[in-house]
This record gives sequence, structure tokens and C-alpha cells, in this order.
Amino acid sequence: MTPPIDHTDVGAYVLGVLDAHEAEAFEAHLLGCELCQAELKSLSALPDLLDELREPPSAPAPVAVEMPRLLDEVAARRRRRRIVTWVAAAVATIAIIAGPIVTAALTATDPNVVAFPDGVPKLTGSGPTGANIELTVQEKGWGSDVVLSLKGVRGPEKCELIAVGKNGQEATVNSWLVPSWGYGVPGWPQPLMMRGGAAMKPGDIAKFEVRTLDKKVLVSVPA
Repeated sequence: MTPPIDHTDVGAYVLGVLDAHEAEAFEAHLLGCELCQAELKSLSALPDLLDELREPPSAPAPVAVEMPRLLDEVAARRRRRRIVTWVAAAVATIAIIAGPIVTAALTATDPNVVAFPDGVPKLTGSGPTGANIELTVQEKGWGSDVVLSLKGVRGPEKCELIAVGKNGQEATVNSWLVPSWGYGVPGWPQPLMMRGGAAMKPGDIAKFEVRTLDKKVLVSVPA
């Protein structure tokens, strides 16, 4: 029987805690799951950071970014798996002593990390379907730079963020796929965070809408 796959298995896979059958099932799942692929990239440095708690400091190895190379490296680490109790102790030690270092390493090495800019007011709104949105808008020479956080949506669904101008014109800020487990919901509390741009100045925008590709409005927020 194929072991059930959970998206939280990424950390266990990187640390080599999964058994052979679980690892094989997860690798098959990984090939078709962009979310787990992105998570694997962000966690690929974790085993080296664990080693640094036990070994003298040395020059950090570059984080792999190609999926085949990542799989090869993780497989090699799995072949020399640590004892599970040692892993648990090491993770606990990191949480107490080196938490900020790990956080900085994982975020600094992942170019896809998106965060709200400091000091920029947030626009917020809620929709009838339970969707919640936060976004910031900054004026640029080419238009508006937008950072979005979206919660309370389930998939599978295809969505887009639309800037609606005061003159009625529209511009697509960004579009994305919502996986079946969703974003910012029970069982998957992480919000969707992304950045996009609109060819409109902030003063020309009347509102932002998150829509499905069949034009259903999930949530709207005045600009």
C-alpha cells in the first residue's frame, strides 16, 4: 500500500527521517507538486545547518536550485541518515539557539520569498466566500508595485488579481493556481504571498479584485 503523502513531509524528507517506502512515495508526489518543490528548495540548506551545530564552522556550500541536483543531494543525505533521536535533539537545539540563523539562511537563499515592505500602509478586505486579502501598493516609474497576501481560499482554482482603474480600465497584477488544499485555511494556514505590477499609477486605481478566471469575484478592496 502506498504511504499517504502530506505536504509537511518535505522537512522529514530533507532530514532523512522517512523510510524507504515513504521517501519513494514522496519523490513521486514531488514531481507533480510545485508547492513541495519550492519548499524543498528553501529547506535544502537545513542538513548543512544542522551539521554546523556539531562540526567546526566551514565555508557554506551553495544551495542547489535545480530539482534533479536537489534530489540527488537529498538522496545522498538520506543514505547516511542520522538517528531520529539525534535529529529531534538537533532541531530542538536550533529552535532554542540558532533559530534566527536558520530563518535568515532559509529566507536569504530563497529568491522567491515575498514580504510586505516596511512602512507602507496595507489595504485589507474580506469577501463573501471567506477570502481575506491584504496588499500594499507603491508607485514606480512604470506603474504600481503590489504585494499581496491572500487567505481563506480553496482549490483547485485559477485566480488573478485585477487593478480596476477609476476610468473603468483594468490591468492584471498577477495570476496563479490555487491547489486543492488552499491557502490560509484549516490544515494549511499559510497565506499565499506574491508580488506583481500594474501599468497604472496608484492614484488612478479605484479598487483591487481577486477573481477566478471565470470572472467570479472572491474579494474586493478599495484603493
